[in-house]
Amino acid sequence: MSEEREGTNRLSEKPGLEGAYDIDTYDVEYVREGDLSLLARIYQPQAPGPFPMVIDVHGGVWTYGSRTSDEGIIRALASSGVVVASVDFRQPPVAGYPASIADVHYAVRWLKSQAERFGGNGDIVGGLGVSTGAHQLLLAAIEPDDPRYSARQFGDRHHAFGLSFIVLCWPIVDPLERYRWAKAHDKSEIVSGHQDYWLTEAAMSDGNPQRLLEDGHPRSLPPILILQGTGDQSIPFQIVERFSRTYERAGGLSRLHLFDGEPHLFLRRVRDEMEPARAMELIIDFVHNHDESMQI
Repeated sequence: MSEEREGTNRLSEKPGLEGAYDIDTYDVEYVREGDLSLLARIYQPQAPGPFPMVIDVHGGVWTYGSRTSDEGIIRALASSGVVVASVDFRQPPVAGYPASIADVHYAVRWLKSQAERFGGNGDIVGGLGVSTGAHQLLLAAIEPDDPRYSARQFGDRHHAFGLSFIVLCWPIVDPLERYRWAKAHDKSEIVSGHQDYWLTEAAMSDGNPQRLLEDGHPRSLPPILILQGTGDQSIPFQIVERFSRTYERAGGLSRLHLFDGEPHLFLRRVRDEMEPARAMELIIDFVHNHDESMQI
């Protein structure tokens, strides 16, 4: 694991990343199955490209939120020269685990198929997940061949699932451990969200990235950037630290940045404050230079 406290990372010297491009924003339907319609909000830089592409998966204790939840973060990323698709997915009471993982899995394949349409580079497709969205993105990424996640058919076999990199913002990497912690600390909203989405502790263990790594199951380990506040009251940062170490032991590349005293969702604050600004800079740098940044 490569771990750094806020303020110590070397950033790319590539100039003009944030705010370099005007962006066009619009909604596209990416799934239509009977009465089911799922939308993606596209953030497309207004320049020829091709640009790297990113799937954004929002948080909300698996049970609420939408493709607009990460608007501020995503606009900043897109304006640096990235095509972003922020996706809706099924949530309770419509469906719980593993339906949303299947939606995320399909969304990645769909975005790859639309690279030319959106001015993107289909060979550089990454993901950004926030909180429980980070969990769903990560699970799909490390277990891409699980038939429950990959079941939805896709017409073009050339667009297989696969992510070049992942950005995880305060991720729920161990749902079972987090559920037990939330119960012990009377976190009623968190407990309720777990129960509505997972139904059982057995399911929380089944779809658990930490357990899958420890058991040697993952089929894919893309490089990951993790942003985590040490003042997070929605998941103890030690759980995230342990996951980052486990990811490295499993053979993956993990860069963890701890932000002293920062809470859950801290990046959604005004980004001219030091910590959110620094976090946004780290994300932009990693997306544009993930191959280089994992070597230092």
